[in-house]
Amino acid sequence: LVAQQIEVVRGAAQLLYGSSSVGGVVNVVNGRIPSEAPEGGLDGAIRGALSTVDDGQEIGGTFDYAVGDTGLVLHLDGSWRETDDYDIPGFGETAEFMAAEEAEEEEEHEGEEHEHEEEEESFGVLENSFTETTSFAGGLSYIFDKGFIGFSASRYETDYGLPGGHHHHEEEEGEEHGDEEEEEGEEDVTISLEQTRYDLRGALTDVGAFELIRLRAGYADYEHVELEGSETGTTFTNEGFEARVEAVTKRMNGFRTTFGVQYSDRDFAADGEEAFFDPATTTQYGLFVFEDYQSGPWHLEAGARYENTEIDSEGTLALLNDPTADLNPTFDTFSVSGAVGY
Repeated sequence: LVAQQIEVVRGAAQLLYGSSSVGGVVNVVNGRIPSEAPEGGLDGAIRGALSTVDDGQEIGGTFDYAVGDTGLVLHLDGSWRETDDYDIPGFGETAEFMAAEEAEEEEEHEGEEHEHEEEEESFGVLENSFTETTSFAGGLSYIFDKGFIGFSASRYETDYGLPGGHHHHEEEEGEEHGDEEEEEGEEDVTISLEQTRYDLRGALTDVGAFELIRLRAGYADYEHVELEGSETGTTFTNEGFEARVEAVTKRMNGFRTTFGVQYSDRDFAADGEEAFFDPATTTQYGLFVFEDYQSGPWHLEAGARYENTEIDSEGTLALLNDPTADLNPTFDTFSVSGAVGY
């Protein structure tokens, strides 16, 4: 609803954004930080939808409002969506998979006396495929003759089930029932995800020899929790900051140059049963340049990028596997790319 433009960047230009984006970059340009005043002082859209396959319902809206002649433009948007488990034409698991599970269960209990209860497989609905999502954001920009600068804050929350994701657990019945254990069966696995994000953007146009100078910075605090029934299994957190400044020269004799600098800092951690990674802080600096040349039907591109990366890790898991592991590696990468088109 808030996307104004979706860019697919391929070829040498991908080095503007990173050295690992070999397959290209998808850049969604949203309007949460307005870059121009709405025509007539007010612009907006409302979208609502119902879906029969999952009894889904959703509504969202986005609005931009110019505050008089001050140059300030206010942006607000929000959305809500909820769906139940969706309908399917049959069972959610294949006959082969169900037979294999039954054989595995019989093998586990071979030689034991236990009551076997047939589990009813749900027909016509994919269990644990529900979703619940809300988001809201606000932004404020100051727009002037040759550019703008603005700030936005956004919040995103979603809970959803993982179809086919089950957790097996056993529970002791206690002394008064003897020492036997009762298998409780499978618990549905769900994800509870939330993110808070702050962004700063600005741009200047037609400044001396430069066609455009852009500034962008963002901070995001992300967390998702894997829930096994009502119990927390694993919690993943990712807190990151990124900033970049780039300048684009005016085209001269067919040549146009883009260059800039980028910085990022990320704290990642996982805690729980499936925490296979050590908490780590990754800091990265990058310098990039991109040149494109246009002459009649010929189009030439060339890009280069240098990055310095430093990782600071607690290293508990790494040391268990390799006592000589370097817990604080620092490394440089240099990438080049070129393309020609007719």
